Amino acid sequence: MPNLIALKQLQMKLAMKNIKLIAVSKTKTVEEMLLVYNAGQRAFGENRALEMKEKYDQLPKDIEWHMIGTLQTNKVKYIAPFVSMIHSVDSLKLLEEIDRQAKKNNRVIECLLEIHIGSELSKQGLRFPPSPLTPLPNGEGNKNADMNEQSSSSLLPVGEGSGMREEKDYYTKQKLPKALLQFARFMRKESTDAESILWQLLRNRQLNGFKFRRQHPLREHFILDFYCRESKLGIELDGAVHDLKDQKEYDDFRTKAVAELGTQIIRFRNSEIITDAENVLQKILDAVVARSPSPVPLPELFPSPLTPLPDGEGDKNALMNDSDSSSLLPVGEGSGMREENELLDILKKSGDLKNIRICGLMGMATFTDDVEQVRKEFRSLRKLRDVLNSSFSNSQIFKFSNHLSIGMTSDYKIAIEEGSTMVRVGSLIFGERK
Repeated sequence: MPNLIALKQLQMKLAMKNIKLIAVSKTKTVEEMLLVYNAGQRAFGENRALEMKEKYDQLPKDIEWHMIGTLQTNKVKYIAPFVSMIHSVDSLKLLEEIDRQAKKNNRVIECLLEIHIGSELSKQGLRFPPSPLTPLPNGEGNKNADMNEQSSSSLLPVGEGSGMREEKDYYTKQKLPKALLQFARFMRKESTDAESILWQLLRNRQLNGFKFRRQHPLREHFILDFYCRESKLGIELDGAVHDLKDQKEYDDFRTKAVAELGTQIIRFRNSEIITDAENVLQKILDAVVARSPSPVPLPELFPSPLTPLPDGEGDKNALMNDSDSSSLLPVGEGSGMREENELLDILKKSGDLKNIRICGLMGMATFTDDVEQVRKEFRSLRKLRDVLNSSFSNSQIFKFSNHLSIGMTSDYKIAIEEGSTMVRVGSLIFGERK
């Protein structure tokens, strides 16, 4: 039996913030849905196309139907005549099929791009930024030149502000899209408490003269929380999410892959930094000394980070320095994970699709009790949406909008605080699934 009191309270709360409530009705009976409908709810979310079609035939026609689950291309035809919005677009192939079926029905269907923001590798979604598992295809940077690409010299760790020079060997020839660089710049500002504490202890060569960089891109594949070039040592700080099976598997893969590049990773829990920073620093010092060719880096061999770049060049090269590797989501190969360049392909080619309208992004946070982890995942999606808006809203090939479909029964309150425009709530309204 639906909890109509909870429904009314939630409707009032969300209406005050201009947030759409989508009642997730998957597996619920038509009778249960009618009770919620008669309480004033009009937007319903379904996970399966055929179930949605069956319910559509039996329920009032002023209902807004939202497809929120995985949608196969061969099922689009069943919902194209009436669906209000498809939240789970995770491939160009699917978007093209939605456009084709919408054209058959003389409609324009609103869509959201589903982005993988959680740590579970089994979840669906487009990857952004690129996965560290595979580089961009050969020549991909040149293909994307019309998206205002910049040289990966923009990705260099450049100190604590614009106008800082670093060693030349960090420059590579890889080119990356402007949107990726802008996203990285936003993300650095979201450091965890533990990252901020450790950075204050490592910055400016405080640890025995060794220089550390934070959120450091290691070639084009990986971003490390902290990195010491002299000893080729990476430091990763882990929250509770790293206890999850999928995340542990990814961490193990990442550690081995980085080791093949000649860099060792040592890991600490966030709680260790907060409660026992002195012991952590000693372990870091022991590791860098053991891996360093000389106990203290020689200043004359490494240009000072305070040397200004000519003609304001530091401003152009400051983008990646502002990134936050804890927010640049760890992703890997596995069920539901898409190739990293597919999001950019969608953004470029969607302008040719006249019967769809991309209205924003959808994402699902990690299923965890770690509130900080959930908040950072939601925030990363909001900032990606903002970057895409600023990058493409004036382009003839792509028109973006502001919708952000984040938040379910367990985390909708956090989602609201992080800018959600739509929440997908099921068990709070209909009760737990039997």
